[in-house]
Amino acid sequence: KYKDHEDQWVKTTLLRLASPPDRVVSSQLNRLITGFTEFRQDWSHLPRGWLTYHSFNFIHVQGGELTICLEKKTDKLEIMLATGPRATNFMQDFSALIRPRNPDRCSAMSHRQCASGITVARLFEWIDGPLARGWQPYSLMGSNCQHFAEELHDFLLNPGKVEDNLHIEDLPDFLHTVEVQVAHNPKVLLNLPPQVSKERAIALTAVRANGLALEFLEEQFHQDWRVVMAAVQQDGSALEFASEELKKDREVVLAAVENKGSALKLAHSSLHRDRQLLIAAGWHAPGVFVSTWSSEADGSPQARSAQSAPASKGEPTTPANFFPRSPVNS
Repeated sequence: KYKDHEDQWVKTTLLRLASPPDRVVSSQLNRLITGFTEFRQDWSHLPRGWLTYHSFNFIHVQGGELTICLEKKTDKLEIMLATGPRATNFMQDFSALIRPRNPDRCSAMSHRQCASGITVARLFEWIDGPLARGWQPYSLMGSNCQHFAEELHDFLLNPGKVEDNLHIEDLPDFLHTVEVQVAHNPKVLLNLPPQVSKERAIALTAVRANGLALEFLEEQFHQDWRVVMAAVQQDGSALEFASEELKKDREVVLAAVENKGSALKLAHSSLHRDRQLLIAAGWHAPGVFVSTWSSEADGSPQARSAQSAPASKGEPTTPANFFPRSPVNS
């Protein structure tokens, strides 16, 4: 419960991330970032106005529905994703781990416009790429929240300057070369230098050209929601190389079966009888109903019937042939 006198409630969810939170804000990934506001909280045991303050930043997304808070706390980067004005106000009073701030000692700096063309997805790619490569443990004099704020502002004001630090001459041409070669033979990824093979931009370029390239990417990308999603959208069979957790992800599996119906057999068994997935898979590979249902046979009359009784001659193999004959509310 938030702000007792106003009787407001805010739902908070703690996420433990193995990759950028693309899945959580998938509908906002292509939205533009319009600007940012830095907040400074003066240390409580020192006079206000000194250079000793904690910095956290609000990133404003086009449309006003999503606000992102970024701040360095000790050795970690904390990310808060707020939907709606109440949740945004909540971020001014609490950190990501729901530790209270001191609003009386917080000051908002002037709102600043960012460079054009920066999307939420591009922000996450910077965090997972250039920022991660140069990330340093906390140091009061050399690597604190203020230093992170400066790096963030540099990216938001001039992204091209800080993104192109792979030490690869003419990066766009290199990505194009990766795209062309991977389309014909994804095994070329095994020949990339280690520092390049860990780059998310390389991974995304590869799977967009050939979804099966997912097999030859670094292990970290097998559990990266956005990379796996791009892979299965290009080739549904790439679901085979996704992490077990993402094989349970209904959105990822749906994208895979919409590309290739037989991919449903690669999903976690808990999704094999999902009505919507079966319907989506059936239009692309009608036989997937029989094979998937059979693999999940549990001895029930319906399962045995699905295994032993193919559709009658001339009768299309559609979901109606395999779903229990029961009324459905639509």
